Amino acid sequence: MDYRLCAAASAARPDGVYLHRRFTPLLARAEDRFAEYPFLQYRLLDIDKEPDEQGFRGDMFDIVIASNVLHATVDLRQTMLRVSDLTAPGGLL
Repeated sequence: MDYRLCAAASAARPDGVYLHRRFTPLLARAEDRFAEYPFLQYRLLDIDKEPDEQGFRGDMFDIVIASNVLHATVDLRQTMLRVSDLTAPGGLL
């Protein structure tokens, strides 16, 4: 996620943008890098587990950006179903 995307997201939907990473060091770096965007929330998501058990509700995200992550899960089919459940109708992966 870069600054242009953060700025566009802020203008479009200032209350609903989240950044999720699996690894704490990356999460901390992202939080530092995007500190000027107070609408971002930083939380861990283990996509191998049920998202609702981690506090994530269905249809939560308009855009899901997942780079070099989804293929490394235990069950890719189940992973994609979970991602689909988290993505709002008309949302993008």
